[in-house]
Amino acid sequence: MSEPLKIVDPKTGELVILDSQDLAQEVLALRDEVTQHLRTIRAQASEIGKLKRDKQKEAEANPLWPKAVKLHQLYNKVMGRRSVWKIDVFEMCETFLEAYPVEVHEAAIEGLKAEHYIDIRRNGTKRHHVGWHILYRDTDRFEEAVNSASLDTLTVLKEEGLLPGQARKKKGSSPAQRTLLPEQEAEDAA
Repeated sequence: MSEPLKIVDPKTGELVILDSQDLAQEVLALRDEVTQHLRTIRAQASEIGKLKRDKQKEAEANPLWPKAVKLHQLYNKVMGRRSVWKIDVFEMCETFLEAYPVEVHEAAIEGLKAEHYIDIRRNGTKRHHVGWHILYRDTDRFEEAVNSASLDTLTVLKEEGLLPGQARKKKGSSPAQRTLLPEQEAEDAA
């Protein structure tokens, strides 16, 4: 017969002597507890998956979704990338699509390609910083990319009144919300 096991109870701090039968019961109790935790985790994972699918359906129903998909395809073509279209990619550009017309986004992609940051890795190769996340990080970076587009593109945007600098910001609006020209504000007020 084996010697009983002496352990300290973590709850009370008392020395407890366990024989093999007590250990077997303890192991069974812990196994049941682990099984219950696994059930909880699986249920939560299922719920998270359902919420993600709902979020995906909601995003696809957004009228800006097709525009964003086309812009992302253009971005991949211009930058020579193969980045995958996902919901988080859409969420990055959604507020900008609400604020600026598609032509401005096309100019921003062109501008990012023309003038982006390049650093040299230790092995001597170049790393081009032209990520989608860089373009849609904040309004200043986006507008800087627009202003880096070719002069021909900027001229067309200016003639059509689409150049971001031509618009005036409304008080209390977030930086990514569309701004109105004085004539448009007068029409909205009427």
